[in-house]
Amino acid sequence: MRRSVRRADLSAGVARRAPVIEMSDLPDFGSWTPRELEAAEIAAIEFLNQNIEGIADTFDKRASLIRRVIGMMRSEDATFEERMMYLSLLQEIATSVSESARDFFEIGCVPHVAHIVNEE
Repeated sequence: MRRSVRRADLSAGVARRAPVIEMSDLPDFGSWTPRELEAAEIAAIEFLNQNIEGIADTFDKRASLIRRVIGMMRSEDATFEERMMYLSLLQEIATSVSESARDFFEIGCVPHVAHIVNEE
């Protein structure tokens, strides 16, 4: 018995992407005082520490969705068109994971690097 799976059913597990933060959207940390940079760095650390469980859970859900799609792609009953759809979904999920990881990395990295550069 073949199970019909709609693309919307699978992509529902992928959180909609947050707007991408461009470097031009960030404050000019070069003009910040050491105290302001330290405060920004502390705020970034606190944000990530306070939200790490939710962030990790989101990545766990996406990893689970990837495993589910790969399993359906392996099915002997899957048609060529379905396998192509699964590959497309994997690409969308991978892009979402990559963008989210980069955004969370930038939350912690940008103030930290600005603080280091300002000390030199």
